[in-house]
Amino acid sequence: MTALVVDDCEDLRTCLSLLLITEGYSVKNASNGLIALQLLKERKIPLKLLITDYDMPEMNGGKLVEELISQNIEVKKIIILSGMNQNEAKIEHLLKKHPNIKFINKLITTQELLKHINN
Repeated sequence: MTALVVDDCEDLRTCLSLLLITEGYSVKNASNGLIALQLLKERKIPLKLLITDYDMPEMNGGKLVEELISQNIEVKKIIILSGMNQNEAKIEHLLKKHPNIKFINKLITTQELLKHINN
């Protein structure tokens, strides 16, 4: 099982990666959507899980998800994280484009996040 964690905050990427490793995932990391998209194109990594922040420099998580969908890059489950309430409206249209996209506010416990990852 491969997961990709995309967030411009290195500490959060590290924490999420360690959590996923304990759940049996092989984890790749990227600091923004553009790097993540390049990684996926170059290595053709089949992904079971993508966890991405919405707000990032270069390419945000919303644009990353739109690019994955438009380029038919298969991802089994996508979780979009955001700590900013104003992004909820922007994310709503993405939820309709992929059957397995979830939006989660960053103020979440580890146990709650694991429920979303494993369901």
